[in-house]
Amino acid sequence: MNQGDDLTLRELWRRMWRGLLNDWRWKLASLLLGCMLFFLIRGSIRHTKVIRVPIAIDPHAAIAATTIDPLSVELTVQGTVGELQQFDGKGLHFVVRPTYKPNGARSDFGVRWWLRSILGRDSEVSGNEEVFRLSMRQLQGSRGKLKVIKIEPKQAKAIYDVRSEAEVPVAEPVVTGRPYRGRVEVVYKPKKVKVIGSQDQIRAMVESGLQLQTESVDVDGRVQSFTKILPVLQPSMSRLLKFDPPEIEAEVRIITDRFTREFMAVPVLLAGETVSWPPMVATPPTVDIRLSGRVEAVNALATNQVSALVDLRDCKAGVASNALPVKLVLPFDLTVELVEIVPAEVFVAPVSTTNGAGATDGE
Repeated sequence: MNQGDDLTLRELWRRMWRGLLNDWRWKLASLLLGCMLFFLIRGSIRHTKVIRVPIAIDPHAAIAATTIDPLSVELTVQGTVGELQQFDGKGLHFVVRPTYKPNGARSDFGVRWWLRSILGRDSEVSGNEEVFRLSMRQLQGSRGKLKVIKIEPKQAKAIYDVRSEAEVPVAEPVVTGRPYRGRVEVVYKPKKVKVIGSQDQIRAMVESGLQLQTESVDVDGRVQSFTKILPVLQPSMSRLLKFDPPEIEAEVRIITDRFTREFMAVPVLLAGETVSWPPMVATPPTVDIRLSGRVEAVNALATNQVSALVDLRDCKAGVASNALPVKLVLPFDLTVELVEIVPAEVFVAPVSTTNGAGATDGE
């Protein structure tokens, strides 16, 4: 690069800098006005939604809370219509970390304590009570691109107790609705869960013989057995207990009651006969049939819909009398769970040689 090019470049930068500084007050005012209009328009086209978010004590804390007032707060979030419609807030919750110590000792010291005192403490302890100032730092869970613009109320008070735990039985899940057919039987595990929380509340639960409840099981219209995971519900005396495990596995069995019906002296039908064969006859000529299945299906059967069939194509050549199995013939749309035919086999022989059950004229 020669000297002339260097002067030209310097002159270009000088002119750009001079143009930038000329009327800088108006340019700065225009920039600020543009930013204000941008955020004003953005705020006017965005919508808000109010959801309730629960408050919980840090599960790793060495103490337990007897009560938290309130148990949940209202959270106002802002976003587009589509974002708000897809967001239900189920994953959000406030987690507060106690600074209270049972022996009255302070949980923070030195520089950290002075900084928190100057900038504003997150909580204030008085006796076994602690008042928390709720903030975005305590909010856990995914909220996507939504912006939180309001927390109401801004404070929550917790009353502490000694942490304790005990094994508490779980009641059998409540069944709602009716299956399509049959009756319901619920087998679940575990039968007991570990409850962690306030010592006074857990002692009262154990002494009263309280059984924990789970979510109900809906079997309305069900036809097959299934397995479902059910969360353990908080008892009415407390909403701050922790369960280990927090859910149970329930095997819901749909048991179909069977109905048995007997059809006596059903004629045995011979099939598969050809013109080259002599006339054949079955001995005995009738059988008894016992069917077991759904009540409505078995009761709907008419006598002429139940048939006993012997396939003559199973006859062995050169044998005067064949013992052949009896097959059941029912309407194609009927399902039977159990079939019993007495006798299960009959003897088939030409009419000219028949002389009783399984005997011929030459015998």
